[in-house]
Amino acid sequence: MKTKIDFDMIKKILDNQVTYEENNFIIRNEEFDITAWGQTRDKALEAFAFTFDALYKNYALEKDENLSDKAITLKNKLKSIIKKITQ
Repeated sequence: MKTKIDFDMIKKILDNQVTYEENNFIIRNEEFDITAWGQTRDKALEAFAFTFDALYKNYALEKDENLSDKAITLKNKLKSIIKKITQ
């Protein structure tokens, strides 16, 4: 998949916590178990977007037969919040 997931493709608002610790902005999302950081908010957001994009590609695009039951649940959750992707 060449398309990169960006925040305009997400159907719902993600419940992220943003903190500033040890000279870094940290973005945490418990629902998808993502933690990303950067020296600026923009860098932290870029890292979060990269991580979310990788999570989507590694689970939502994988065949069910290659995933555990827990991973299939995650796959379905990811697919439910992403708008239709066109390439």
